[in-house]
Amino acid sequence: LGGGTFDVSVLRLEDGVFDVLATNGDTHLGGDDFDAVLADELLRGLKVTEPSPELRATVRVAAEAAKRRLSESL
Repeated sequence: LGGGTFDVSVLRLEDGVFDVLATNGDTHLGGDDFDAVLADELLRGLKVTEPSPELRATVRVAAEAAKRRLSESL
């Protein structure tokens, strides 16, 4: 899920062979933007209306870590 851009590829792994099913990207939606949106959604889900700067930073770090784990998973 992108670093400088938002890039997504859908792959199929079969018998040790990767088959690219689709790939696309948006150069106007970078990884930092994705992290911010994910963090906002997490805060909204937790029903936090006015998060402190410390909480917002903590949630942002957690959102980026979740994005990285998702990007690295099979």
